Amino acid sequence: MQDQLQQLSSELDKLIASAGGAEIGPVEIQINSVQKSIDAENAAISELQHAWLRDQGELVTLARTHARASLSQKLCGSNSLFLLS
Repeated sequence: MQDQLQQLSSELDKLIASAGGAEIGPVEIQINSVQKSIDAENAAISELQHAWLRDQGELVTLARTHARASLSQKLCGSNSLFLLS
């Protein structure tokens, strides 16, 4: 019985320490858990937003490169028509 009491006391001390040193109720524990989940989701959202912005920058670069190549091809095609005439 004494061992079981010491074990439960030890578990209680660990829970209190993990809660920041204060005894909190089940609602506070749930709030803290939900807040941690929200923080993790916000971090994931931030990473996805950065990736999206990088991809948009790459898309703009590729679109500009394609536009230049297309214009260059049209100009070269026009010049060759003049050379053939």
